[in-house]
Amino acid sequence: MPLIQRFLHRAARLFPYFLLYSFIGWCIEEIYVYAIAGRFIGRGFLNTPLCPIYGFGALLIILTLSPLKNKPLHFFAGAVTLTTLLELCTGLIMEALLLNKGWDYSKEAINFYGIICLKFSLAWGILSILLIKLLHPCIQNLEPVVPHTVKAAAWGLILLMLVTNVVIALVTGLEAEQLHILTSKLISRLMPALN
Repeated sequence: MPLIQRFLHRAARLFPYFLLYSFIGWCIEEIYVYAIAGRFIGRGFLNTPLCPIYGFGALLIILTLSPLKNKPLHFFAGAVTLTTLLELCTGLIMEALLLNKGWDYSKEAINFYGIICLKFSLAWGILSILLIKLLHPCIQNLEPVVPHTVKAAAWGLILLMLVTNVVIALVTGLEAEQLHILTSKLISRLMPALN
C-alpha cells in the first residue's frame, strides 16, 4: 500500500477517536467551569460541543506513550511534557492568529505567560493516565459492537458540523480590525520570503 494511502487509512481510523475525545474534553471543561463558576459557559471557540485540543492531546498520548503505559513514572513524565507542549503551542497559535487567549492561567502559581501552569500540567498527566488505563481500552472494546454504517454516517455528519463550525468560528472570531492586523502580519512575514 503506498505511503499516502496508508496515511489516509490510518487518519480515517483515528478520526473518530479525535472527535470522541474532543467531545469528552469539552464535557470535562464544562463540568470544571460549572464546579468553579456555578454555571455552564460554552467553553472553546467552536459552536459545537468539541474542544479539539483534547482530541489532539488524547491521540498524541495514545500514539506516542502507549509503550510506556506499564511504566507509570515514565508515562506520567512524558504525558505532562507532551500535553504541556501541546497546550503551549496551541495557546501561542491562538493568540497569534486569532488575537484571542483561549484560556488564562495568569492567576495560577507557576505559570508561563498565562498559557501553561504547573497545576494544569499535572492535571493533564493524571487525565492521561486515566485515558490510557481506563477510557481508551473501554472505547476500543466497544467500537466493534457499533455497525460500520452507523459509525460512518455519524462521523460524516460530525465532520461536516465540525468543519462548518471551524469556518464560522474563524470568520466571526476575527473582527475587521483583527483581520486587518492578522493580514498585515502575515504579509510582512511572507514578503521577505518572496523577494
